[in-house]
Amino acid sequence: MAVSEGWLKEQRLVVSRLTSTATAKQFYEKLGYLPDGEAKTGRSGMPSFPMSKTL
Repeated sequence: MAVSEGWLKEQRLVVSRLTSTATAKQFYEKLGYLPDGEAKTGRSGMPSFPMSKTL
């Protein structure tokens, strides 16, 4: 994640956005990502959680 976030900073972006699974949500929260919208259910029936982090 540090490499990805570093690349985003090099591109002069100030926010990193991603969509997490329920399983990975806590992992991203530990990295400083916060909920960024309502959870959605995909075609697989699994929920996905939009998240973002200010870089």
